[in-house]
Amino acid sequence: MDAVPRRVACRTRSRRREGTIDRKRTDRPYTPTAMPIHSTAKMDALSKVDPSADIGARTVIEPGAEVQRGAKIDEDTIIRAGTLVREDARIGAGCDIAAYYVGQGAMIGDGVKLHQGSSVGDDATIEDAVHVRDNALVGRQASIGERTTLGPRTHVHPFAAVGANVTTGEDVRIENNAVVGDNATFADKAHVAPHALVGDGTRVGENVRIGTDAGLGVVPAATVDKNCTLGHNSRVSGSARLKDGCTLEANAHLDYGAVIEPGS
Repeated sequence: MDAVPRRVACRTRSRRREGTIDRKRTDRPYTPTAMPIHSTAKMDALSKVDPSADIGARTVIEPGAEVQRGAKIDEDTIIRAGTLVREDARIGAGCDIAAYYVGQGAMIGDGVKLHQGSSVGDDATIEDAVHVRDNALVGRQASIGERTTLGPRTHVHPFAAVGANVTTGEDVRIENNAVVGDNATFADKAHVAPHALVGDGTRVGENVRIGTDAGLGVVPAATVDKNCTLGHNSRVSGSARLKDGCTLEANAHLDYGAVIEPGS
């Protein structure tokens, strides 16, 4: 099976942690440098904003929110009550951030919505127009491509890479170092194990389990219907389909265009 293209590497990574101070390499104590806060920005008296943070035009910091040192928030963004934005995080323009936590060095693009109870780990990258819904989690150094929607309680584990225009249902798990291509869809409670590869446009059904190092077809896309299980190191080639309740054993290979009937 062709390798899944790693187009999910995010364009914003090269900007990460610009101008930060490596406290391990200096003996001098850190002293915040005051940054100009735009005159149209609104910071509630009950919010906490470090003097070194850079707050853009018309951005709003609500009560109880905290923005730590070196963070940069672009124009027309709202940081909702109770949100913590850690050191050196970057948040783009036109965002709505109601997250519990935005990690140190995280990179968030323009037009992103982080819903109530969501969190973004340290050094994670989220591209433009992504929606992270209630209580969904993006782990440290994970990446999420543009226009992707992560459903409620979805968990993208550390170092996983999710492509552009991906949609997940509720309670989906994409584990460490898994790679998901563009335009893939996941129904509720789908589970992608560590190091698995899911190709562009693949459709994964409800309660599907994709095993460690398993791979799904790239071009054309494969389809895996609900309640299926793919074993360790199994492979599903392009245009193949597993119908409801199928199991593909460890190390098995489903050929191009093959179809496995329900319950097989």
